[in-house]
Amino acid sequence: MSMTQQATDFVRVPIGSEHPARSHEIRFRGARGPLAGHTVRLGQDADAKWMALGGAGFLGEAGTHGEAMRMVATEWLASPDGQRIQ
Repeated sequence: MSMTQQATDFVRVPIGSEHPARSHEIRFRGARGPLAGHTVRLGQDADAKWMALGGAGFLGEAGTHGEAMRMVATEWLASPDGQRIQ
């Protein structure tokens, strides 16, 4: 029985010791799963934008971390296996 992969199958893993983290690895199915991309906070303000980076490079800017994470997840799920980040 196969299950459909969904954006909710992705987790964010903080990079570095900064708190709250400025950048995250976005991984599929857990902290040790395949790397799907990165998100980076642009600025220190509470209303700072987030940049989404995936296998295709820059995916866009988002107003929230959740929106940036969805961009990474959507791009990763739509990519053929050979074009995903290794």
